[in-house]
Amino acid sequence: MGTTYKVYCSECGYCGQFHLGGGINSNKLPFILRCLSDKDKLRLQELQEHGINTAISENHIIKRCSCDDGELLREALIVNVTDKSGMLHIFGNSCTNCGEALEILDISKPVLCPKCSEAKLTLNIVGHWD
Repeated sequence: MGTTYKVYCSECGYCGQFHLGGGINSNKLPFILRCLSDKDKLRLQELQEHGINTAISENHIIKRCSCDDGELLREALIVNVTDKSGMLHIFGNSCTNCGEALEILDISKPVLCPKCSEAKLTLNIVGHWD
């Protein structure tokens, strides 16, 4: 089950809502494939041909890429796949525009506001999703 968080900066008023974690479809490959970029879909399908032990997807908060003019923080679906040999493959952890690695935020630690960089974000659980 995933958790919905509301984030807020008391200094500048930045706010956002994020659906983090995994839901009922988080380990189902047809669902995971629908959520990936075309490049990652092809890589994952190639892995499927050789055999996959596990595939788990979870939403994470990430900082926007330097090439992105969108939101300061956003959700990203990160997929961890273990192949038959035990090797871990990670999908969804790079910018779809330029390929730069995305910075995943660890919400178990204080997160600095991406807008003002003056205050730590307040994170409140506002619900759960599946």
